[in-house]
Amino acid sequence: MLGLSIAFGILVFLLSITALVICIKNRYETAATLKHGVLLAAVVIGLDLLAIPLVPDALADMDTAVIAVLAIGSILRFIAITLLTCLGIHCARSLGYQDVPLLRRLLAREEGDGGVVSKGYLLSSIGLALGAVAFTAILFVAIPPQLSSTFVDVSEIDMAEYGIAEFITPALILVVIQATIYEEILFRLCIQSFVAKYLGLNGRKYVWAVLLTAGLWAILHLGALDPVWIKFVQVFPIGIALGFLFRKYGLGSAILAHGAFNVAGMFLAVHLVNW
Repeated sequence: MLGLSIAFGILVFLLSITALVICIKNRYETAATLKHGVLLAAVVIGLDLLAIPLVPDALADMDTAVIAVLAIGSILRFIAITLLTCLGIHCARSLGYQDVPLLRRLLAREEGDGGVVSKGYLLSSIGLALGAVAFTAILFVAIPPQLSSTFVDVSEIDMAEYGIAEFITPALILVVIQATIYEEILFRLCIQSFVAKYLGLNGRKYVWAVLLTAGLWAILHLGALDPVWIKFVQVFPIGIALGFLFRKYGLGSAILAHGAFNVAGMFLAVHLVNW
């Protein structure tokens, strides 16, 4: 898991530098999307920071050095999310696909695509979430997974001491929601759109951008469960579905579907994962 975390950090860093270069090069176009990136970055960082006071003794254990590191990390992450959002919007719009239509309406009251907030938008998003929950339940019943020892060591979870009721807390739910928003910004809006644009994967070839992004997203989740491959089998097809949902309805639909699945999945794991 440490190796994956390092590789993921390097990927985000390189992609952020690339985003900065492309955004500067296309500054007259990307300047109009800056407000969208700032708002999404503020939501992600805000949810992350909001969770801290909800963790028992978290604030009491923080000294000046920890607070300084947290502040610097939050600022750098804020900048990175803003840049990644601007890059993703630039790439998606140049391909003629949806980007952040609901956010555009919120900030600029643009008319946009009338189908963006249609019944199909909600039904597709909720339907994907329910389908992902059903698929996960079937998979985990057929092959009962176990929380990996590596994940337990890294997260310092002691289920025998605290129990599952103490594990699912308001702080964890906030962290899961912010992680959902961040992952969809990074993978669906940015990476998927970036790969499609710069590898020429438009039209029918767009499926390869979806598959590549879903594969990277699934690899990121490895190490949480044993057997190690079961997380990939669970997440990869869900990533494919999220990729096509994003192309049709934009970032908001992917966040809604992914978030609903993640929150439901926490409670599903209580019964289907061996702790």
